[in-house]
Amino acid sequence: MRLNDLRASTKARINAALGSEGEVKDYGGDLAGGAGDTAQQPYRQVLDFLSLDEKEEILERIILRRSEFVTSAISGNTVHYRRSLAMPADADTRALFSRRIAEHWPLLASIAGDRTRLNPQELECQITAHTDLCHFHVHSDNGSDAVRCRALSYVYYLRLRPGSFFGGELKIYPDRKRLDEVILIRPIDNSAFFFRSELLHEVIPTYVPSGAFEDSRFTVNGWIAGSAM
Repeated sequence: MRLNDLRASTKARINAALGSEGEVKDYGGDLAGGAGDTAQQPYRQVLDFLSLDEKEEILERIILRRSEFVTSAISGNTVHYRRSLAMPADADTRALFSRRIAEHWPLLASIAGDRTRLNPQELECQITAHTDLCHFHVHSDNGSDAVRCRALSYVYYLRLRPGSFFGGELKIYPDRKRLDEVILIRPIDNSAFFFRSELLHEVIPTYVPSGAFEDSRFTVNGWIAGSAM
């Protein structure tokens, strides 16, 4: 199949995954750096979250540790609901994200809202790989007793090269009473997206034309615990 035909076929599959009903909006609230803007919203995106050297170092570690990835699990072990690979973040990556997250603390506190106190000492951090056809259907990140303490979720996107995959967008449902309204988050390289853990969301299928692990949709993602104020 020629490249243009492949892209057209992939675009059709992505559009089908996005759905034609309701209103789907591209997220338009990107921040370059993000630390200075604290307008309250339940989600925000920060561009250029790491330096290019930091991003490349994480990618190198991911490729070196590829044998450590295991099939992602979810509460209840629902078959086919989630498909991806995951592993715990290494100590260097975890320390780096702890520092970067601390630099954006006013912004993150604003996202969490006035009624939630975030605990920076309780930070979960993992690395995921969405290879061809990986996905995660609609869910929240604190919907069971085991993870009820999660207040803020984050996902950092990185890829080895441009065009290595298609799809993999994050769909956010801001209002549980109006599920026809969706905010679409593109997996922009070297960007981080933060949102309240109770928000319903899903990851549409990722398509990796080469089938190579190195071309996957990689993320560093996790959660920050919080308590009611």
